[in-house]
Amino acid sequence: MEFLPVAISHFRVKGGSKAKGASGRENFRYLCREGKYQQRNDLVEVIHKNYPAWAKEDPKQFWQAADIYERANARVYTELEIALPRELSQSQQQRLINDFVKQEIGDRHPYTLVLHCPQSLDGGRNPHAHIMMSERSLVDGVAREKETFFKRANSKYPERGGAAKDPDWNRKEKVAELRNSWEKAINLSLKRAGIDAVISMNSLAEQGIERIPEPKLGAAQTAMMRQGKHNDNTLLVQSLRTVRNIEASLGGVQKEITETIQDLARDVV
Repeated sequence: MEFLPVAISHFRVKGGSKAKGASGRENFRYLCREGKYQQRNDLVEVIHKNYPAWAKEDPKQFWQAADIYERANARVYTELEIALPRELSQSQQQRLINDFVKQEIGDRHPYTLVLHCPQSLDGGRNPHAHIMMSERSLVDGVAREKETFFKRANSKYPERGGAAKDPDWNRKEKVAELRNSWEKAINLSLKRAGIDAVISMNSLAEQGIERIPEPKLGAAQTAMMRQGKHNDNTLLVQSLRTVRNIEASLGGVQKEITETIQDLARDVV
């Protein structure tokens, strides 16, 4: 049976810049569901890797230092936000994302990998991962204290300067390369799990797949809908549900047509 690829639901790379008021410490607390974020109750796993000695016991100290010592307009952190396939079990999802992070980041940068699994708008699971990393590289092997780590690098005397930022993360092709790498990783995982499905990084339009566009909900509306609370924008919410019901019905019809064609082909043979 041949399966048409579908577009990935979500793969985003974003930067937390001081110029835009981003806080590494606060983003870290949000992702790890610490403090006021504990009530979200969707945390699956947290993994910390490659932090310097002064932050190994409490990686939050690393991001707090980044907030203090990075220059005024610097990018404090880079974050990858990636949807995980529902078709895979939780352990398969963990293996998939861990292998991907080892390949793309490895031991070259400090990072925290977080897995969340809140309820989706359709009532199912919404598994996804966040990778919060520093673009500052560890490849020179120099041990630096927090007051030095975020200083400008000194190529002639590395021990006198900070950890250099890896320019690879600022190339305009980087995001496309990451998405391509993720496409290969996820399709390999689906195949390994015996699941007859593939994904594509191309848009639905580029794949020649027609789909009814969904009305867009804001963050507040989406949160209320997930919680089952009254939503003032009922017409928009009803429209969203109607579109999804139509898509589900069309998908069922398409499946029946495919199965019928296969049955006819077998009869001919």
